[in-house]
Amino acid sequence: MTKLCHYALHQTSVRCHVIYSQLFEERMNLVLHWFDLWTDKQRKHLLHTLLTRCTTSQLKYCSDLLIETVPVTRVDFTAVLPRFLSLYVMSFLSPRDLCTAAQVSWHWRVLDCIWAGRCIRRGWFLPYTPGEKEFGAWKNHYVSCVSTLDWLTPLIVVVYDHRGTLSALLTQAERAISGHRAQRLGLLAPGGTEEIHLLHSEN
Repeated sequence: MTKLCHYALHQTSVRCHVIYSQLFEERMNLVLHWFDLWTDKQRKHLLHTLLTRCTTSQLKYCSDLLIETVPVTRVDFTAVLPRFLSLYVMSFLSPRDLCTAAQVSWHWRVLDCIWAGRCIRRGWFLPYTPGEKEFGAWKNHYVSCVSTLDWLTPLIVVVYDHRGTLSALLTQAERAISGHRAQRLGLLAPGGTEEIHLLHSEN
């Protein structure tokens, strides 16, 4: 008797599952039929309503499906290229261009090593060590220093520990005094006491 009851319950469960599956397919086909008849605005409204009801895993599935179905034609190269190539490309950008790029790319916004070099070349060192999860410290420091600069006071710049060609030296010196009215520019080797004057103005 017990075996017969279990068998009957199993058969009932199987039949219910089949019925529910058929019912689901019928209702889904009905929704799709109506969806085909709706306007673009109505379709978007339905999609928006469905997405707001989805769980995180379901939204992730939709995202993966969209990426697979609709190939991306414009890709952020910093998310695709190796890090050293991205940094090399961005090293040619001016601070203003970097700020503009940071508005459209999360990767560009948090690459502090780009801003750190610009700050260090101008002697703008952070007064603290950024935390492990702190992003944008060097960029914020650069913006802060630029906003408080005294652009009228002549600048004295000394380039330390230069190794390379004369062209590289001049490029480094040009970057060091970029945007400033330089009064004197010199070269001083590490541990040295005598400065080699490259530019000197009495004005």
